[in-house]
Amino acid sequence: MINKVLIPQALAFFFIFLITINIPVTESFEQSYSYDPQDFLLEDNIYYLTDYFSLQWWYIDAVFDNNHSIHIGSMTVGSKGKYGFFLFRINLYKDGLLLEKKSKIVPVIFVEFSQDKLLIKLNGKEILNGYIDNNNRMVLDVSLEIRGLEANLKLIGLTKGWKGDTGHGWWSCPLPKAMVNGTITVNNEIIPVNGTGYQEHGWDVQRLHKNWYWGKFTSNNSNVIFSQNMKNKWEEDIFIVVVNYGEENYSSIARENIVFDHQEYTYNHGRLIPIKSNFQINDDDININVEIEVQSIHFSSLIFMNHWRLHTKVTGTITIGNYTENIKDFQIMEIFYFP
Repeated sequence: MINKVLIPQALAFFFIFLITINIPVTESFEQSYSYDPQDFLLEDNIYYLTDYFSLQWWYIDAVFDNNHSIHIGSMTVGSKGKYGFFLFRINLYKDGLLLEKKSKIVPVIFVEFSQDKLLIKLNGKEILNGYIDNNNRMVLDVSLEIRGLEANLKLIGLTKGWKGDTGHGWWSCPLPKAMVNGTITVNNEIIPVNGTGYQEHGWDVQRLHKNWYWGKFTSNNSNVIFSQNMKNKWEEDIFIVVVNYGEENYSSIARENIVFDHQEYTYNHGRLIPIKSNFQINDDDININVEIEVQSIHFSSLIFMNHWRLHTKVTGTITIGNYTENIKDFQIMEIFYFP
């Protein structure tokens, strides 16, 4: 019997594939593009309505102090709030290895959403709820259950969020670094969790990059998010690096001040995947030198869209002004290839 879950997922991804390859290339897409972030506002996290089909997502992950980690995804392609699909996903890991994964697809017309803040409901139940707490911090409540796998989490922002136009659409990090607590339920076992999390939001995306390498790492007083986005095998569309320092400050790094070199690779599902890399920033006030070592790889593919989720160890130093911190972090990163 054909898998009843795979059929709607395949249709949704095929829909995404058709949309993203048939939208005309705009002038801004063909030009060299730089990322100029600005402050993220609560209302920027909403479900954006467009009169045309576009891609939108809310990506959430967290690394917990009990050796578990999680990815929660809510992705939609649609128009006018009536046409299209939502794809909800949960991937649960232990020691970097996939423990459980579940997904479901829902037509847009069955999903409720607000135009004032992030509030997404399904069957009357809140799945995502974003708000500002009494300490003026950005907060995201997540409550998602898919066939016995359930995540109930609260993410509380520790750094200022930011947003910016990539030339392909808007990409933002409402929660570049967040404190996370809550529970995970798997096989009827309720697991209390605490750790560090992250949320990003992309919207009005009409064309995907050919591929990307996205990652992040954090220290006590700083947080670094990067995304090397490629036009083809040799040319970049845009290389985004944003460094948060303290609770209120962030800086976007110019391309000429970024070094990202790969020393070792492994062959995985038809691709050479970097497993040891050096990442450097050499800016006037910000200097970073870290090694990224891949600990585990989770591969998934559908309709020629290939995705490698990496659990990585990051070690090195970050210097901002006259203050230097050692980095020793365990993080989720990803590599994506589009046809």
